[in-house]
Amino acid sequence: MNDTERGLYRKYKVERTDGSSAKGGKHERCEYFVLDLEHDKHAKAALKAYAESCAKEFPELAKDLREMMRPTPDCGCRSASHDGCGRFFSVPQKPSFGEGY
Repeated sequence: MNDTERGLYRKYKVERTDGSSAKGGKHERCEYFVLDLEHDKHAKAALKAYAESCAKEFPELAKDLREMMRPTPDCGCRSASHDGCGRFFSVPQKPSFGEGY
């Protein structure tokens, strides 16, 4: 069965970096939906809709999501995060939880 026939299925395992998705944590049973911004032609439309939806409550997040969608020259990089090349992920680095949040 291919993806066009399959529908929704568990494809990724997502864990929160703050540990709250671990057993007994606040997010232990939360569900997540992963978007592949490089290969999924529908992902950017979903990201745009999310940025518009959260803009009033989370303006910095909306700004960062819009920045992720900004077109940049093709670098030829195949890195998932494009660290250092700025192809898709040119969002400024912010401190991780526990470092200023």
